[in-house]
Amino acid sequence: MKSEQIIGCKYRVVKRLGRGGTSVVYLAENIALKNLWALKSLSKNSEWFTQEMREITILKELSHPMLPRVVDLLEDSDFYYIVMDYIPGMNLLEYTQMNGKIPEQRLLAWTLDLLGVLEYLHGRNPSVIYRDMKPSNLILDDQGRLRLVDFGTASLHREEATEDTAYIGTQGYAAPEQYGSGRSDGRTDLYNLGMTLFHLATGMHPQAIESMPAEKALRQAGLSAKYTRFILELIEADPEKRPQSSGKALKNFENVARGPRLFFRNRPETAQWNSGKIIGVSSILPNSGLTSLCILLGSCLKKRGFHTALAELNESGDFLRLCELFEQKDILKARDDTCFEAMGMTFFPGVKELYQVPRRKYDMLILDTGPMDSKFNHSALNAADSQLILCPSAEWKFFRIFEAFERIRPGDDWIYAVCSDSKQEETILKKQYKLHPAITFPAFSNPFSMSQQDEKQMGRALEKILRLAGRK
Repeated sequence: MKSEQIIGCKYRVVKRLGRGGTSVVYLAENIALKNLWALKSLSKNSEWFTQEMREITILKELSHPMLPRVVDLLEDSDFYYIVMDYIPGMNLLEYTQMNGKIPEQRLLAWTLDLLGVLEYLHGRNPSVIYRDMKPSNLILDDQGRLRLVDFGTASLHREEATEDTAYIGTQGYAAPEQYGSGRSDGRTDLYNLGMTLFHLATGMHPQAIESMPAEKALRQAGLSAKYTRFILELIEADPEKRPQSSGKALKNFENVARGPRLFFRNRPETAQWNSGKIIGVSSILPNSGLTSLCILLGSCLKKRGFHTALAELNESGDFLRLCELFEQKDILKARDDTCFEAMGMTFFPGVKELYQVPRRKYDMLILDTGPMDSKFNHSALNAADSQLILCPSAEWKFFRIFEAFERIRPGDDWIYAVCSDSKQEETILKKQYKLHPAITFPAFSNPFSMSQQDEKQMGRALEKILRLAGRK
């Protein structure tokens, strides 16, 4: 395939990004929208075609901020073309070759992210077993976030299967059962994760364990005793001796994170467990207090010690009007072409794309993605680690929720919120409409002035969001 070649009258090939197995991945531009995508070409004549197509079968059903989305599928007489998120960045194998082994503090944060995405995959029905986690399949994107790519070896876990039909994986990272001695399951992914962490922590390929015991290598790399024991449990040869699920591994990891090296110092316990630094917020209806809720969330996070920013990914213009109000009240601290500071928070008005916000500067980022109308920024909401959906506060308007769902597919992990003086509407959402989880925020009229009782209720709701984020 050549540069400038047009695929399906929609995408222009920019350049080749790489080859994997029997497929080739290109950088392509959507001709109409002028945005970039990864385009994977699969030959219909390849003996591995069925295995390669497994990737699209699995990915099209997934929605998680660490996973690429499949957005389009095209074909001609010779090839299928899978159009997916383009993730600019560097894979962790290249990163370690350039920068050396990863410091424990950073590796702890990555471990939490990776356990979170495994728990998401294993929690599907049927479970998705990834089977090939390794540094080269993990991309550190240009915003400093980990992304898990290449689902060509993933499988759907079936209880009736007793063994894998073929060896699939990468030597050194693959678990013993992947060599044909048993069936791959969630514990297989935990072994792969353990070997990946070993490589990142020591700078040594896992095959080097043959010449140096893993425990000695990890200790020489300077890892704490708790973290070393955690990794050694993951790489037990016998699956029965590993944590029996990703949820159990997360629970074990809690003991590591509670040591002296916490991710967030002097923060509440839930903050240590917030695996998602980005909260995306949308509303079913326009003019329902969405921006005010975002401000309330930011204010509560700021009071809990988080360095917080709010980004307006819609065309309402509310943030610029806020800026003018802050200036009139003489509480505007700073302002430039892209953002302004007030009330201890940073505001980014009129953001077109999420990459325009320097996310690494902030502990927490709240995205005001606007109401679910024709201009709804669905991609920004999906990019968040937690999605909060503001529902109508009146029960008789709840039918509008399902009208919105006819246009926009709801996410499996969405958190539904109502603003009310009682729990009645939350209960109806859960029991009658089967929307879980649901949260009640105080019914407020002014986000800048709340009663002590409302602040307590707001705090409880925020704590619940952080707990839910920690389980994703």
